[in-house]
Amino acid sequence: MNQSWVECAEAGNIDEAIMEIVRTYDYVSFVELERKLAPYIETKGNHALELAPKTNIFIWFGLSEVLSDAILRLLRTKRIEPKATSLLVYMVDGATPKVPIAKRPPKNGYKSERWCPVVLRIAGL
Repeated sequence: MNQSWVECAEAGNIDEAIMEIVRTYDYVSFVELERKLAPYIETKGNHALELAPKTNIFIWFGLSEVLSDAILRLLRTKRIEPKATSLLVYMVDGATPKVPIAKRPPKNGYKSERWCPVVLRIAGL
């Protein structure tokens, strides 16, 4: 049986805590993820997650190194995946980055930062 995300977070197993949050709540925004993990780890920082290298399209900003690294590990190993979502999801959750939304990405990426609103899901669902 899987541990709850709280048990994983309390034990310092942030990767598994994220997996359990995503498995339990599904379609998890970065705002929701940060709120749930904030009592257990530093969530805020100066790290951003770029959708693809050198595109200037980011899926979230202002993450701590610990949280950013954990999310990147889970994305790279294809345990979780980003799914496009509406700006409204983040408006309801109470936070949106102060950069324009990526609407029609150019072939070679944007010249300045853009945000692609996504939620996190277990890969393959």
